[in-house]
Amino acid sequence: MESITTTRKRLECDLSDLGFSGQWFTWNKENLAGNNIRERLDRGVANTKRWELFPSYSVEHLQHNISGHCPILLNTVGRIGGRTLARLFYFHFNVDWVLEENFEEQIVEGWESSGGDVPGKLATLGSKLSRWASMKKAIREGKKQGLQSKLRELNKEEPIDEVLAKITDIKLALNLAVDKEEIFWEQRIRENWLRLGDRNTSFFHKVASGHKKNTIRGLKGKNRKLVYKDGELIEITS
Repeated sequence: MESITTTRKRLECDLSDLGFSGQWFTWNKENLAGNNIRERLDRGVANTKRWELFPSYSVEHLQHNISGHCPILLNTVGRIGGRTLARLFYFHFNVDWVLEENFEEQIVEGWESSGGDVPGKLATLGSKLSRWASMKKAIREGKKQGLQSKLRELNKEEPIDEVLAKITDIKLALNLAVDKEEIFWEQRIRENWLRLGDRNTSFFHKVASGHKKNTIRGLKGKNRKLVYKDGELIEITS
């Protein structure tokens, strides 16, 4: 780990705090209520030239599970990003599917219920698996969002022993969901590197293709916290 002196020297290079949305602290020492500590130790910084490259950026403090430090998401597109274009359907197998309890049942059922030749059966199976995976993902995301919502509410409460115990239980449940996501994104990273590795310059700069807009992305509220959500913006300006 680099020293505090080195970190301070980095911050002296005309770097400014990028602000954030989400919970105010990024580090939480979760022991007993008497010595629970919460601080904003981690932050995103950049100079003016970097802001010009990504004018619609956003920084969000995500919920943390086991580590005392919460992950920080720096989105170069931000919440005012371009629209997503529709793509033609093609079958893509995701390795995280094998972690689902009824995955083998879906394979057998999809294959046996398909008629025609082998290419036709494969096409039908792929379509059924994709619909099944979408349903599973929606259910998983719903559970995950519910847990994250509970975690956000608990982090706002007084850190007494009972609250800290509930926080630990929720983080363990979230970790089980994160395991599947890590497998999914490891596969995606490997595919993008193999497909775009030789053209990494254009690959990493595609996110900077948008133009700067005269739009209010966020406002600083209490504790100099930068907020983006419509409800919070209305509360600040009213």
